[in-house]
Amino acid sequence: MPATVASWRDWVSPLSNTQSAGRPESPLEAPRFGIKFFAAEPFPPGPRAVVPVFHEWIQTHRLEDELLIDVADYSHVHHGPGVLLISHEAQYSLDQAGGRLGLLYSRRRKGQGDVQARLRTAFRSALRACRLLQEEPALAGKLRFRFDEASFQIRDRLWAPRTPEAFAAVKTEMVGFLSELYQGADRILVEPEGGPKEPFALRIEVSPAPAAEALVSRAEALAA
Repeated sequence: MPATVASWRDWVSPLSNTQSAGRPESPLEAPRFGIKFFAAEPFPPGPRAVVPVFHEWIQTHRLEDELLIDVADYSHVHHGPGVLLISHEAQYSLDQAGGRLGLLYSRRRKGQGDVQARLRTAFRSALRACRLLQEEPALAGKLRFRFDEASFQIRDRLWAPRTPEAFAAVKTEMVGFLSELYQGADRILVEPEGGPKEPFALRIEVSPAPAAEALVSRAEALAA
């Protein structure tokens, strides 16, 4: 039986109350974090156009290493989560938060390995989904993503408070990983994103813009 989703808030921006024993050494030890790659241009069909695409991915086991469970359509929510593809480990959403369409990959459970290994796996999964959507015949090439800009989010405030110390800790790990992923980049910018009342987030900018295929291939190799 498909999972029943009572509300989009069941899947988006949960604030955990499980960490009562204090904060971890690094916010990146948080079980749940997200990566969003933004659409390169307007997508007139809107998020609802990917509902049949995501259903087909479930039926054909398109993501071979993930157990895909269900699709939830919240495209009617203004600046909401759009359309979600829910897997056992994570969720993919054609997200509209902040008024910017993009592919948001969000972990639901802590991945295996150290921080760098979990970042490699998460970015690989996000980039792979972007590539598959760009190549999806049903979308006729109308959905394209930009890979020179991304948002990295930790939406659990207990694990990742918006403090200078937390930002510094995450930035150090993130710059190290991004230097591997974006080999040859002239500039990698990692800086805090959002206001003081919003969850922890970093804005990532890279120049020059990488070639999509080369970036996805490198992400696959790093996560292997």
